[in-house]
Amino acid sequence: MLRGTALAREVRVLPAAVIGGEGFQSLRIDEALLDFHHAGRVEVGERTVVLSNAVIARAVFRQATLIGPDCRIGNGAFVSHNCEIAGGVLVGHGAVIAGNCRVGRDVTIGPRAVCIDRVDIGEGSFMTGGAVVVRHVPPGTRVSGNLAMEHRRLVRLQAAGSRA
Repeated sequence: MLRGTALAREVRVLPAAVIGGEGFQSLRIDEALLDFHHAGRVEVGERTVVLSNAVIARAVFRQATLIGPDCRIGNGAFVSHNCEIAGGVLVGHGAVIAGNCRVGRDVTIGPRAVCIDRVDIGEGSFMTGGAVVVRHVPPGTRVSGNLAMEHRRLVRLQAAGSRA
């Protein structure tokens, strides 16, 4: 646990997890790279469990990366700067939630799933393992694939393709 980190009661952080590390925020200027040092914080809600080797980055400026109560962050998962994750969210092993994403209550993010920056994942949604989400997901929707789309649509497209 690093500076700028606040853990609510009954939070469990397993070995080698990093809470409050810096996220990836770099800018190319001519030939040089400028790295932004993160000055924000991380707040983790009650009864949340952060498994081994997970990383939760603090916000870039004065905001906070927020993890709600009763969440589970899987082994090797990465939650980037300025994300807001509501309560009851399950983040699978190795999943990546890029900067400034908003994740609604009771969402399941499968193992190795990826949400690119500034995507909203609606309440009660389900991202299957390996899904790559590049646009907002409406509440209660199940998405699959790379690039992710509504699960049933993907299955229909794959089934139609297998008949050809």
